[in-house]
Amino acid sequence: MIGPAVRRALLLLVLFGAASGDTIAAPPADWQEVSADGKFTVMAPAGTTFARSPGTDSFTGVFNVPGFAVHVDYGAHVDPLQHTLHYTQYVARDVVVDGKRAKLVTARSRSSAGGYFIGMHVPQLRRSAVGPVGLTLSCNLAREQDYAVLESLYLSVRFN
Repeated sequence: MIGPAVRRALLLLVLFGAASGDTIAAPPADWQEVSADGKFTVMAPAGTTFARSPGTDSFTGVFNVPGFAVHVDYGAHVDPLQHTLHYTQYVARDVVVDGKRAKLVTARSRSSAGGYFIGMHVPQLRRSAVGPVGLTLSCNLAREQDYAVLESLYLSVRFN
């Protein structure tokens, strides 16, 4: 688990990066590079692993980050994160990840259990016979202050 001091530092780095335009805050020095089976990599806290999961028509899996599960969907029919019915406080902002246009979404769950959501959608990495190939990362969180950790992970995506 990441301590409160690290979370606060990450939040400040992310906010500074967002305020300064193209500048993206570097992940903490103790983070490691983790590969999604050669499709792309992320920088993540030590102990993070990636595991494939069965997918219908795309490459799917989960980054098991200490304290979080980040779901991966990479293919032609990925979720564009436009569904707001299940969320309140839905906020989407444009970001650039490894030179690609992307959308970063944060929201609150409408369910009685509450909770938070953070996702990132990269709409077009390349074209395929069935349409554009994109990437969607998503994670449900118990606490709002964990957004900064996941945002840093999302913004560290590098495509192979």
